[in-house]
Amino acid sequence: MEQPGSPAHSVASESESKSVKVPSAIAKAGRDELQKMLMDTLKKIKSRDKKLAEASSALKQKQAECEKLKSTARTAGDEALPEELRQRLDEAERARDDAEQRLQQLQQSHDDAMQEIERRDAARDSEREDAKVFAKSTQDALLAAQDRIDEIQAQLKATEEAAAAARSETEDLQARADALDAQVRSYKSAMEAMAEANDEETGELRRELDFARAELDRSLAEVATLKGEISGSQQETERTGAALEELSAARDQIRCLEDALRDSNDAARARASELEAATEEAERERSA
Repeated sequence: MEQPGSPAHSVASESESKSVKVPSAIAKAGRDELQKMLMDTLKKIKSRDKKLAEASSALKQKQAECEKLKSTARTAGDEALPEELRQRLDEAERARDDAEQRLQQLQQSHDDAMQEIERRDAARDSEREDAKVFAKSTQDALLAAQDRIDEIQAQLKATEEAAAAARSETEDLQARADALDAQVRSYKSAMEAMAEANDEETGELRRELDFARAELDRSLAEVATLKGEISGSQQETERTGAALEELSAARDQIRCLEDALRDSNDAARARASELEAATEEAERERSA
């Protein structure tokens, strides 16, 4: 019979463990449960090994007794053996048979326990391998997640920088727009002030022109009256000459006033054109 722990027994147990399917209770057990099951099995094996050693020792003792009794029987002959000795011999043989049977049972129990240990070792190795694979996959996933986090952080940083640049550019554009608005308002105020001044100046010139024309009409009326009376007296002639001089002066004043009015209107229109062009340029810059 193969003894536990012998090379032949180990090879046979290994081949059996490879062909035996791992029980689901072992396959589903956790690491701590497998460790506890393994320790319990080792305790049972030690207890069975002790019983096996005791049974083997008892068997050897019984076999020695049987051999001694058989030797005595062969020497004295079966007929010469006392009844008590024959009974002892029979009992010894039965005890030997029982011990051999018990030894076989213990050996089978030991083999079963060893197979159980091998199955649990296989399950523990499988769990350890699965744990390694899981740890590796978890580590890879963590590395991939870290890479993704770094990428997202880089994108966020770039986005924040772009947003800051956009805000700065927006602030600059807003400042330019405010400056252009102020410039446009200044131009409009200047145009309004110039228009008011032009209106006042034009009104004043027109009033002077109307007054000059009225004076001219009055002078013409006086000239007509004087022409009617010129033949009457020399004094009237002199008065007519003075009136003519006044009329000539009034005409010169009217021409000066008309020239000044035209110059004022031309200057006002030129200034208005410049202000309109500047306003349009400011509007275009603000729109851009």
